[in-house]
Amino acid sequence: MFSKIRRFVPSVLFFFIVNVPFGLSGQINWTVKELVPGGRIDAVADLGSGVVIAGSRWPNPGMIFRSTDYGVSWEKVKTLDKPDGTYRNNEILGLMGGTDGLAYLITSNAQFWRSEDKGMTWKWVAQLGGVTGKPSFSYSICVTAKGTVLVTSGFSIYRSADHGLHFEEIGPITSHYLYRLQKAGNDVFANGWGGELYKSSDDGKSWKVFAQLGAATDPFDPEGGIMKTQPFLTGIEYLGKGRFMQGTMSGRNYVLRRNDSQRSDRPFSTVKGAIDDYAYLGAGKIIAGTFTEGNHIYLSYDGGKNWRDMGRLPTGSKGDWLDHEIGIMKGDSLIMVGGTNRGFMVRAAFHRGKARH
Repeated sequence: MFSKIRRFVPSVLFFFIVNVPFGLSGQINWTVKELVPGGRIDAVADLGSGVVIAGSRWPNPGMIFRSTDYGVSWEKVKTLDKPDGTYRNNEILGLMGGTDGLAYLITSNAQFWRSEDKGMTWKWVAQLGGVTGKPSFSYSICVTAKGTVLVTSGFSIYRSADHGLHFEEIGPITSHYLYRLQKAGNDVFANGWGGELYKSSDDGKSWKVFAQLGAATDPFDPEGGIMKTQPFLTGIEYLGKGRFMQGTMSGRNYVLRRNDSQRSDRPFSTVKGAIDDYAYLGAGKIIAGTFTEGNHIYLSYDGGKNWRDMGRLPTGSKGDWLDHEIGIMKGDSLIMVGGTNRGFMVRAAFHRGKARH
């Protein structure tokens, strides 16, 4: 059912540049490169000192790409080749950097991999719950302030206190599938299909409901199909100073404080389309991607209070959207690197002093 044929990809890949109108103040200089023809890139991570990694998911899954120049050029370093019989051939859903050159990877079948050399080589570690060959709802990895590795899988959080070598299951913490993890200072938050935010203040050992922001949704259709319903809560991003942004399928953006007593459950702002992900670039600048209503990109200069519609991605692929993006700060530059639903990598760089109204 799942083909093991891989398309040829050159070992080193460079970008072409596309200029896109930038509201009233100039333009975004997008750089664009197709890494996985007919594929999808939904996992990107910053490993520090210019090293960025990206991973592909179905329909051309399991490829790991690495950049050493902040996402300007890319090299394919591995295609995951085990275990056999996994759901969607080891498609990659989560990547995260750790300390001292460590990097971590999770697939949709909860296969956990680990790198000790900033993503150059990878070793399989374990399957974190689930059943081989079936979806495990394992979407996200987080490294806490103490270096603890947390991974979502099904209704539980898997926790490793030895840098991803051994794990214990925490939970189930909910009766609904989990989705994203986000570190916010010394706290960690998780969201999912329950429409709830869950919070841990003890390095992932225990969890409690922090906020109910939407209705619960069931990802299965009546005949047992998978992913017929997206979670109401989608992208989540830390904004600094104890604040984080939570996106929704309805385009509502919540800015919440990690302190319970200062929590606000009202929408902070709204964009047109379902939020997929955010990249915080610092100094109040946020890029948001949507995957409905035209799949537009939005840019905020004021921490998400107001948004400019920047139009669609210039990949030239119909229906493409920004699937996962990260923000990187390099000296006077604010850099966004992201993967798209059609297998492209896109990059945009701003100058700290000029990226403003």
